Amino acid sequence: MDLEVRWSPEATEDLEAIAEYKTNRVCPFLIMVPMHPVVRITSDNTASVFNYTDQITSAITSFNCAHFFLNHLDSTQSDQRVVVTAFQDSLCKRLSQSVPSFEWNTEYKFRHNQRDSIDIFGANPEFVVIIELDKHRADQVTKKFVSRISEDFGKSVLYISLCYPGTKSMNLSECIKYLGYLGSLSERIGTSYIGMVIEQERQGEKNAS
Repeated sequence: MDLEVRWSPEATEDLEAIAEYKTNRVCPFLIMVPMHPVVRITSDNTASVFNYTDQITSAITSFNCAHFFLNHLDSTQSDQRVVVTAFQDSLCKRLSQSVPSFEWNTEYKFRHNQRDSIDIFGANPEFVVIIELDKHRADQVTKKFVSRISEDFGKSVLYISLCYPGTKSMNLSECIKYLGYLGSLSERIGTSYIGMVIEQERQGEKNAS
């Protein structure tokens, strides 16, 4: 694989969270082949219903995730969990800085009598944002959506499925197909929906920031 080395001003801070287990894999000043969340599905009602969509989407899609996920598939499952947690914390911090009109939290308990929690939760007086980080697995993405949307938050909801590499055998095409189903279902029930996939930037492409 051809690798392109680039400077990333955000790398140093984020790498502090994962330095203990990736010390020998990544130099904190060099990032190989940028990786960004890419919007694959957007429900037709998203822009009209949810006023903050562009601001939130821009904050997420401009986030270079390479120092988290470029070598992710070569890690053990336990190491992968640590990587995803570090990414979750960094993304929540980024949203807090980029979209300060919302209060952002990780591991938000939306059912107080259960251990289940939302990966990243944002709220203001009018809206709720649910961001779930899932592997490229159609069943996992779908189960999370049904579980969260069954809850009545009493506000307009934007639900974001943010999918990252899980294993080399996971079917990304099937996952994207189900993101489309969730987008269609969201339109019918009045929920705004965005399906994203973290992808490696192809040569000649540049993610819009």
